[in-house]
Amino acid sequence: MNLLYLHSLAAFCAISVLVFVLIGIAARYAMRSFQVFMEQEKERTKLMLRRNYLEQQTAHAKELEERYREMRRQNHDIANHLFAVSYLIDSGQWEKTQEYIEKLLEKKGEPS
Repeated sequence: MNLLYLHSLAAFCAISVLVFVLIGIAARYAMRSFQVFMEQEKERTKLMLRRNYLEQQTAHAKELEERYREMRRQNHDIANHLFAVSYLIDSGQWEKTQEYIEKLLEKKGEPS
């Protein structure tokens, strides 16, 4: 019986070692999988932040472009008004010049 007991104990120890080895391998695999997952999540977060930053830059660039266009329109309008005033002055039409300037000043108070 002593031999059977030793044989059973050896089998139990062998199975225990095998189970511990398998648990160790599974734990290592799980840890490595978790590390890969975390690295992928970190990279995904970086990409999302870059995308948001680029979207903000694009929106800002569009806003600046629209402001630039509006300034060009205003400059164009001002140049036309100055040309009209200059023409009226050169042609000696002082009253029309004064009326034109007054109309411009009235428009200035109105929203565009």
